[in-house]
Amino acid sequence: MSGNLYLMSDIHGYFIPFLQILKKIRFTDANRMVILGDLVAKGPDSLGLLCFVMEHKNILALRGNHEQRLLQYFGIDRAAGIPDSTMRPWVAGDGAGIIRQMNMLSETGRRKVLEFIKTMPLWAAMEICGRKYVLIHGAPDDEMKKELLAVQKDPGGKRKTADYDVLINRYESPDADNRLLAGMTAVVGHTPTFKYGTQYAGDMIIRDDKIFLDCGAGQGYGLGCLEILSGNDKNSYRKYFTNTENGSIL
Repeated sequence: MSGNLYLMSDIHGYFIPFLQILKKIRFTDANRMVILGDLVAKGPDSLGLLCFVMEHKNILALRGNHEQRLLQYFGIDRAAGIPDSTMRPWVAGDGAGIIRQMNMLSETGRRKVLEFIKTMPLWAAMEICGRKYVLIHGAPDDEMKKELLAVQKDPGGKRKTADYDVLINRYESPDADNRLLAGMTAVVGHTPTFKYGTQYAGDMIIRDDKIFLDCGAGQGYGLGCLEILSGNDKNSYRKYFTNTENGSIL
């Protein structure tokens, strides 16, 4: 993979701070970025963020549980079967802003955005300098592990669709089993790092077999962006942060 690779997650509609991150890292068409879901809900401009990502082919957006809720609300994808007890408070709370923005679009414009969200993969895998990464919003489970094994045995075989549980699964701790094949590093969002301990608040957590990207923007902390620096025999990382209140670089 050519160009710098950047990873983000759980931007939650904080479009201006996201743009500040891009300015800080000098993001260009030669670079690549993967956003691990939850682009929408909670923040002030989910639609602006979605439209920006739609226009940039070098940004891959994976699906998060909030995108799945949005698809279900508009009747595009009900396969996850999210219960009404979850949907009702989401529509009235975290999802209200993006629903309002979507309803202001023309029918054609709204359909275009929803179709884009529907194309968001549930997970992605990539290899950088011999290190294998599995990128996913929530966390892998045993079914996904079986699928990865099948893909490894038959790379040309038809890939199944992962269960929607991978959008809401969580690791019990940063040191829990990563539920992947040996030698794979899981990169996840969904769970704000402060929930693993106050020492992680507003930061990313990096372990040999797991990387946690959700710095807690949706809970009043900042956004984080991780750059993967490839070397001859290993990968290292560089962190960037913004304050979601005013977009200032920290």
